[in-house]
Amino acid sequence: MCEPTYFDVVYSVNPWMDPTRPTDVAVALCEWKAIYECLRDLGHEVQLIPPLPSQPDMVFCANAGVVVGTRGMAARFRAPFRLDETVAYHDWLITAGVKMAKPAFVSEGEGDFVVMPGSVPGRGLIFGGWGVRSDLGAQRELARHLDVEVVALQLVDERFYHLDTALTIVDHETAAYVPMAFAPASIALIEQHFPTTVRLDDADALVLGANAVSDGLHVLCAEEAKGFHVQLADLGFVPIPLAVSELRKSGGAVRCCVLELF
Repeated sequence: MCEPTYFDVVYSVNPWMDPTRPTDVAVALCEWKAIYECLRDLGHEVQLIPPLPSQPDMVFCANAGVVVGTRGMAARFRAPFRLDETVAYHDWLITAGVKMAKPAFVSEGEGDFVVMPGSVPGRGLIFGGWGVRSDLGAQRELARHLDVEVVALQLVDERFYHLDTALTIVDHETAAYVPMAFAPASIALIEQHFPTTVRLDDADALVLGANAVSDGLHVLCAEEAKGFHVQLADLGFVPIPLAVSELRKSGGAVRCCVLELF
């Protein structure tokens, strides 16, 4: 994770971002700290990377790359604004012992690649989003480097520009997703791979409710996604509502703030 010390909306690369709207760094920091402290309270180890003054979106660590075991693929952003943070994350992961590769195609990390828990090189499954940001070719090179199977899911709504805004793997048998974000064939693939699925309605989807973090029991998600909370609880999971209204001004929520190391 990375503190939003320099959080701001100074450009627009997705429909959520409006540079004319004021942002409050103090509020964003409070939202981020709540996510950070919640993960630690649940017993998860959280490592921090120092923020860079010139990178207002560096708080969204999920976009930094994809890591499976000791292998990783760095990000290659479509927009040029986040290039410096790409280098910082790449170097940090190498120092942490991850064998990194750089993609030839546009590839926006765990924003567009949702990893099945327990995946390791040679035995893993990743769902890859394409059609809005990441290129389809990035999925092939990621599959080769990480030695995993990649299931391609086509995104069709620019509001859900990354796969992690529209799909959460709750556990090995359960996924939550936003139907309006996907092409029909991709919805069929999601339903095929998970015995149990939760469909977010428009109201929960449009507060980025699907941009959630799950440890298989607890699901950290946007506090406004109340219908989603009920669906999760009905299935035996524990929803943990968190405020993300300030972070959402840049198109991010809970999941965007966490790069999961598998």
